[in-house]
Amino acid sequence: MSEQTHLEATLQRDIDTIRSKVERMAGLAESALSDSVILCLMPNNSCNVLSVVGCLHDDAPSKYH
Repeated sequence: MSEQTHLEATLQRDIDTIRSKVERMAGLAESALSDSVILCLMPNNSCNVLSVVGCLHDDAPSKYH
């Protein structure tokens, strides 16, 4: 295997790892937003916009970087 081919394989593996982590973080953000909106739409819930924004600011996705 030539050095260039090895470098390309390493770069592709790194790109795939980054892509996977970004997809996972995006999924976590989408779930948090969806859960927050559903919670706010439930009857007898005193949820407000600031609490939804607070959920979005949650650092849970940072566990995956």
